[in-house]
Amino acid sequence: MRNIFNLILSCLLMTNILQAQGNDDASTYTDWNNGSSGGTGFSNWSINAPADSNYGGTFIGSSDIDVLGKSWVIYANTGNTVDAIRSINTPPASGDRISIKMDNSDIDNGGSVGISIRNASDENLLEFYFNGGDMYYTINDNAGANSTGVSFTDEGLLIEIEITSATTYDLKITDEASSNVTTLIGRSLKSPTGGQIINKIRLFNYQAGAGPSHNLYFNDLSHEVGVLPIELASFEATKRTDAVELNWTTLSEENNEGFYIERSTNQTDFEQIHFEKGNGNTIEQVDYSFTDERPLDGVNYYRLKQIDFDGAFEYSDIVSVDFKGQTTIKLFPNPSTDKLTITGDISELVTLKIIDLNGKVLYQSEQFFAEQADIDLDAIPSGSYILQIISTNKQSTLSTMSFVKR
Repeated sequence: MRNIFNLILSCLLMTNILQAQGNDDASTYTDWNNGSSGGTGFSNWSINAPADSNYGGTFIGSSDIDVLGKSWVIYANTGNTVDAIRSINTPPASGDRISIKMDNSDIDNGGSVGISIRNASDENLLEFYFNGGDMYYTINDNAGANSTGVSFTDEGLLIEIEITSATTYDLKITDEASSNVTTLIGRSLKSPTGGQIINKIRLFNYQAGAGPSHNLYFNDLSHEVGVLPIELASFEATKRTDAVELNWTTLSEENNEGFYIERSTNQTDFEQIHFEKGNGNTIEQVDYSFTDERPLDGVNYYRLKQIDFDGAFEYSDIVSVDFKGQTTIKLFPNPSTDKLTITGDISELVTLKIIDLNGKVLYQSEQFFAEQADIDLDAIPSGSYILQIISTNKQSTLSTMSFVKR
């Protein structure tokens, strides 16, 4: 009887998810103007463009991301800006996904095209865009403007923003031509005065330039509710005598093939060390555990890569355990002013890194470390930092310590 009840409840949950999805594409439009609408889950478009259409505007055209031969098009000649703004009826919450396809050709130097996610006060929470003359697309969020590492393409991108909490998100970028996928995880929304509740999406063309080769194309705007395949209640790492114990709990699972456990020494380069089979579809709590019997020296970072039966995947937050060996490493003075001294019984080639609290590497040096190393801090601004000492040959972290530069 309980199994029947669970099946009915699961079906109801799936029905609610499907009913809550909103999608819009260019195939339903004969024109694209202020007040025009399509799909569900969104308000009407609000388009801002020069009064003279010779300088900028919108129309329905064709590109590599067409739906039934149509795409939305935004154009803006030098010195002009055109944008199209649309409110989302129900603010996206944790577990939701906002996605859209974007295709741009040439952009004049000084021009910019892209999307932004905004609050109700029209303040940006995150932006994804391409600047004329750049090699890569840019993401601008709470960490500032940084390269995504995604190269320019004139054949279209699928941009998926997956909301992971009230203030965080993951970004997945798929190249429509090559199917290459770039995933940026654990990102944080900007925190403007108007708050961090997502309310609008803005598509913009800032003086990309004249002529068809400078147009900006969009399609397939979607707000999907509750798309994350699992509800992860917790993920923890605990240090044991000579091992690291990992425990995680799911409250529900959908199409869940399992979890790859990945480990890193620098939070960037991860290796798979274990696969744990999932429970497919369930709305009951499931507890998982795995013990890493051979942790690396220094800080071990772990994350879960949850994978569906169809190959789609999501990453968890990163957890860490400081698993230092017998090496004793010290730094002084702390706080420091002009020089930082590191001492320890290390006799090998190491890489020294100074990293700010946003994860940006401000200093990096490779040297043979015997008993002492000195770092000149004249070029480092005042603030709080992390010093990371990495074994160059083993590519394992020997020590991670914090210090203050005055």
